[in-house]
Amino acid sequence: DWSAAEAALRAERGGTEAEMRSRWEWCGLGVWLAQAVRLQGDHAQADGLLDAVVAVLADRGVRPMEVAARLDLALGRLEQGDVAGGRAQLERIRAVVERMEDWRGLAGRMALAEAVVAWSEGDEDEGSARLAAALELFRRFRLPWEEAEAWLWQSRLRSGAGDAAGAAA
Repeated sequence: DWSAAEAALRAERGGTEAEMRSRWEWCGLGVWLAQAVRLQGDHAQADGLLDAVVAVLADRGVRPMEVAARLDLALGRLEQGDVAGGRAQLERIRAVVERMEDWRGLAGRMALAEAVVAWSEGDEDEGSARLAAALELFRRFRLPWEEAEAWLWQSRLRSGAGDAAGAAA
């Protein structure tokens, strides 16, 4: 039940950064809370939570959490059909990623967002290649929920392109 998860995360998060034991904890719970509210269909609130997380982290050097929040922003905007907004987040992520060495499963989420942008812009070959890269990374790092999300995105995109057989595969 996503509403119960949201209530528990809100209670744990406290409400303000000052009430938390650390910025890391406040931001981590913010990312999870944003995912819970987005799954309930409230994209505006999810984006607001993620924007707050990014604002706290952007200049503090906590790159993996910033990338995670920005990836959720990118995928959320893409889910709403805002390809330009999703692409803009990817460009910001690329600037951060250049300074990171090993970002493991986040690389899969990046590849997934790149796949959605490519497909949304009509480049199915690049989208398929980026999706394959995302799936490989999710499997390598044993991230079954992310892998399931990638398959869901493929189904949505193929269905939207009129490929019912590909969407069902």
